[in-house]
Amino acid sequence: MSILVHISDLHFGREREVLVDGFKQSLQNLQPELIIVSGDITQRARKREFIKARAFFDSLKAPLLIIAGNHDIPAFPPHTRLFTPWRRWQNYLGYDLEPVVRGKDFTAIGVNTVRRAGSLFDWSLGRINRDQTFKIQRQLNEESE
Repeated sequence: MSILVHISDLHFGREREVLVDGFKQSLQNLQPELIIVSGDITQRARKREFIKARAFFDSLKAPLLIIAGNHDIPAFPPHTRLFTPWRRWQNYLGYDLEPVVRGKDFTAIGVNTVRRAGSLFDWSLGRINRDQTFKIQRQLNEESE
């Protein structure tokens, strides 16, 4: 049986080192086959927050599936959010925005629901579009073949 660990909303930039260290110790004890980190890796998508997050991820011993959250694209300046929202993610983390990890007993699919803008005032509300739905379906069908 596989051991998978899921953690969400790390918000580097507001992290507490004692909690980070305790979590890393727990991971060492568990020895998971995969660590899933979902959403809001950073607090404000600042360079220093991404650097801290990368150092944390590099210190982990298990494979990772990391999914971005709405805090991981900059709010300001607005043109950065609209035209190059993933530049810092790519420069400092370099992880695929929609990763897939297949293990012996599982398939984990990360779906990027972050939108740089929307018709609603609350841009924190993520969405999955039709193309993503079809992509997920294809990935799951590959597993069953």
